[in-house]
Amino acid sequence: MSAHERLNTISRQLNKTALNEVLGFQDATHAPDQVWFVAGVSDGMGLATVVAAIEAGLLKHGVGVYWEPPHLLEVNSDGTPVSPIHRARLENAQALEAFAKERGANFKVISADVILAPGRDLKGQQKGEVKPLPAEIVSAVEAARAAAPVKDIIFINSVAFGKWMCPREGQEAIRTPTVDFEGCIVESQTKPYHVRGYEETLDTMGRNHIWMVEDIRGRGWLGPKSVSAFFTWAGGSQNVASLEGIYGKGALGDAKLIAEADVTRFRLEHGLAFGSHAIVRLPAFLSAALMGIPGGGLFGLVSRRILEQEGAFEDIPELASKMVRLMFGPEWIRENPLSQVELDHGECLYLELINGAMANVQQRIEQEIESGAALPFSPALSRRVLNGFAPEGWQQMLKKFVQPDASVLTSADINPQTLGEAVSTHTVAEELGETELKDLVSPLFNGSEPTWTFGVPVNAGDKLLTYLAKTDGALVATVLNSSAQPVVRGVAR
Repeated sequence: MSAHERLNTISRQLNKTALNEVLGFQDATHAPDQVWFVAGVSDGMGLATVVAAIEAGLLKHGVGVYWEPPHLLEVNSDGTPVSPIHRARLENAQALEAFAKERGANFKVISADVILAPGRDLKGQQKGEVKPLPAEIVSAVEAARAAAPVKDIIFINSVAFGKWMCPREGQEAIRTPTVDFEGCIVESQTKPYHVRGYEETLDTMGRNHIWMVEDIRGRGWLGPKSVSAFFTWAGGSQNVASLEGIYGKGALGDAKLIAEADVTRFRLEHGLAFGSHAIVRLPAFLSAALMGIPGGGLFGLVSRRILEQEGAFEDIPELASKMVRLMFGPEWIRENPLSQVELDHGECLYLELINGAMANVQQRIEQEIESGAALPFSPALSRRVLNGFAPEGWQQMLKKFVQPDASVLTSADINPQTLGEAVSTHTVAEELGETELKDLVSPLFNGSEPTWTFGVPVNAGDKLLTYLAKTDGALVATVLNSSAQPVVRGVAR
């Protein structure tokens, strides 16, 4: 499935009834005229929120940010991605610009690191100052604000980066079973407690939100018409027995508690002078982020099965639809600094059942090990152990996270050492689509018909550099923008 198809799938799964109501709410009046700044648009709720806001007609101007570790975007010698999940997330983010444009929205996507945390020494003490937002983000948001009728922005923070997942001080590293993307039950483990790693996770998962809010406020981007949202797993996370010390009562959960307190203090101090700031309480849902937490994938499957049985399950597109509606609707009491946008009612209501089912699954796993099985379990044994405790088709469900789009060209496909000779450099006066890009590069092939692969969109003002090389009997033309991001590649044999 291509990234564009994944976005269309999210769109089809949205609650259109809920979204169609939003523009009629008083607090949504200005949203189409405001800039949406969304941090974390490559996966999960950040991605789904952008799609929902576009489909609701609320997002007409915006800037999205994603960041994936460069070494995880590389490709192996056989052409397969080192990390299919990171490759797929990269493709999701890059496809958002075209998706938005098709629906009449201008949404610029930037790759940048928005973790503003200062350094820390081995004792966990802060070294240096909190960083400012990267210059490329500031420039993009300022440009969007210049074109938007309303200058107060809407800020959605979906960044979640647990730098050092560990329990609190005094606890050992925790081992717990989970599932991997291949549908096998495997062993996972937290890091041991280390004060520096613990504090760094409090920074990246917790304190970073208020640092971003204060940076944005200092730039004059926040005002009475602003809305912001911070995502948290508040309800269930502190009371999930199988994840105690991993999430709740561990670095991840402690970080979320810090951020929730920061938002509450901000609302108490400033009231509505800088807009309405939401703590959005979400349930656990299967995502790349949850799969990266020790024990998280297994909990996500078991939780989903229980909620489905009780008629209370809501997947990410449904949650994003409801969140957008609640943020602009009358139910959220903006004047009350303790009022939250609550989307985790089902999980909280049935948490006792979920915890009981998790205990049963863990007992089944222990019994298999006592009978001679060893982790990781085979896919067949994993299906048998989770029979009745995981959703139907759960193994295929997990594989959807690691299906990269081979038709999308990314920086991971470009080796600077094999680009060849730079044959032209010029600045484009207007946006270029695929047809125009083909017309730009085709003359280099002297009548041969190349195979085309397209990368990031080309906007007015972009500077393009064209390279030509002969590799293994093929003529390869590659166009990069000034940020060294690939725009198009043609290969003729």
